[in-house]
Amino acid sequence: MRFHRTDDLPAYVFATVLGEKAKAVAQGRDVIDLGMGNPDGATPGPIVDRLVEEAKKPANHRYAAPRGISDLRTAAVDWYRRVYGVDLPDEKQLIVTMGAKDAVAHLSIAAWGPGDAVIVPDPTYPLHAFSVRFAGARQVPVPVGPGIDYAAGVEKALRADPGITGIVASFPHNPTTAIATRSDLERLVALARERRILLLHDFAYLHFEFGKTHAPSALAVPGAMECCVEVVSFSKSYNMAGYRIAIAAGWVDGVQALTRIKSYLDYGSFAPIQAAAAHALREGEPFAREIQGQYERRARVLVAALGEVGWKVDMPAGTMFLWARVPEAFRSMGSLKFALHVLEKASVSISPGIGFGAAGEGFVRFALIEGDDRTREACRRIGEVLRAGPFA
Repeated sequence: MRFHRTDDLPAYVFATVLGEKAKAVAQGRDVIDLGMGNPDGATPGPIVDRLVEEAKKPANHRYAAPRGISDLRTAAVDWYRRVYGVDLPDEKQLIVTMGAKDAVAHLSIAAWGPGDAVIVPDPTYPLHAFSVRFAGARQVPVPVGPGIDYAAGVEKALRADPGITGIVASFPHNPTTAIATRSDLERLVALARERRILLLHDFAYLHFEFGKTHAPSALAVPGAMECCVEVVSFSKSYNMAGYRIAIAAGWVDGVQALTRIKSYLDYGSFAPIQAAAAHALREGEPFAREIQGQYERRARVLVAALGEVGWKVDMPAGTMFLWARVPEAFRSMGSLKFALHVLEKASVSISPGIGFGAAGEGFVRFALIEGDDRTREACRRIGEVLRAGPFA
């Protein structure tokens, strides 16, 4: 039997690294995992308290409202108005989803299909590319990263390909840590409006543009409500990754398409989780700022510690990652072999750039998910690998 959506998928690069990491752990080795972007901190206590309180109510154990409970939807509308000055007057402009991946994947399936072409960042979080592929559409990769003008690349691609029916963007950007200015988002919105196509903005790291309280929202751009759906995740800002909760908001046609396809697939998140998310939007800003500060401090520690062992890297502008070019002596290995080499020789797990797309080759991604002492220890071990050279 042929499984049409999976049989043609390429090998998942990260599965190779995860498999080798599991073997190392099984052997009793002390592996320092800087690979997966899995927040290590606890969810703030008041948010957990709200979850527990609501979980004790029998009525909350039934199916939740398909579009999200009214408390969370109201909190989200108020939050957008308070933080970004964005009005969402139509209730059809917002839906609660089971995490950002749920929203991105199902909106892609709702919006695009065979014969469509969709611009995706390169490199990018794998879901951005593969959700387009799962929809049956063609990917049009456009370079992204610090110092790269993504909007200019999108404009060039649109001129060259009349079949393009969508644009995917995500700033602050995983894995490259690139950020977007309001002007950048204005240009993307203008291009989507001109072509009358969907702009899908994955806003997972909204609190993580270092030095700012919030990164700019695409929905705050005039005209965005005619073309843009923005997905806001709770996973990173409030250490709620395991809760699987997000909101998608903006262009009513896009949100309605997502709502309709999800109506066939699920009944939404557990109501107490949604209540906890509502509390996070109303009261969680101090916690989000504290979490942001922690990641920024960890980034500074990592940059300094790598520099001390001879690997000069730039400070990321945001996110919870550091994107680093593979040291020149090891570059001929390619990013996957280099990551496996570091894992084997130093018992440190990092993510190979090739797993994020062709433009990621030659880079690796560090996740800022360990404390300062463990981060420094990881860099000390990596330093030994660098000094030994690629053939040790």
